[in-house]
Amino acid sequence: MKKPIKKELLNTLPVIVGGIASVVSILVFLIQFKSVEYIKFSTGILGAMLGAIVAYSIARIRTALNAPKIFISYSNNDLDFVQKLLREIEQLPVYVLFDKHELNVGDPISQKISELVDESDYFLVVISKNSSESQWIEKELENAINKKKKILPVVIDETPVPKIISDLVYADFLESFDIGVSQITKALKTSKHNNFFQRSAKNRAR
Repeated sequence: MKKPIKKELLNTLPVIVGGIASVVSILVFLIQFKSVEYIKFSTGILGAMLGAIVAYSIARIRTALNAPKIFISYSNNDLDFVQKLLREIEQLPVYVLFDKHELNVGDPISQKISELVDESDYFLVVISKNSSESQWIEKELENAINKKKKILPVVIDETPVPKIISDLVYADFLESFDIGVSQITKALKTSKHNNFFQRSAKNRAR
């Protein structure tokens, strides 16, 4: 099962279980009236309710399948910042490819990271003194550029942006964390996935 589907199933499972439990409870209550016609009528309504719950769940899963995927490249020494940023990004209609969530014990790190970059639509790289000293991040960035991924530079200290992406506009977290998050959000909403973000916003408003 693909991870976005699994994640969305876990999110919608309480809705499905709660809906089914409510339908069963109401049906058991109605049976006490022992009116066949009334029970048939009520069962039809309850069936429609259950159908709506299932349709809602399917719509959420379809959204997860189409959600743009973001790979985050960072130094472990910046993990506190990255986890804070991750909580914000996960509020958006995107699927985050985060190594701590995607890699398991025994996985070949280089191969798995390369596969995650392949799978991603965006490559978000956290630029800092720590990341500038990491050969892993340098290789990941080169890999993403070679695969023509959309690069989202995130600057969190005074470290210069790598020359290979020095002409790109970056999200500036030096001024404030909230401003940096808003810049990332704006970049995503004005990208090729703009229509997806608009549809997701409409679905959430319903």
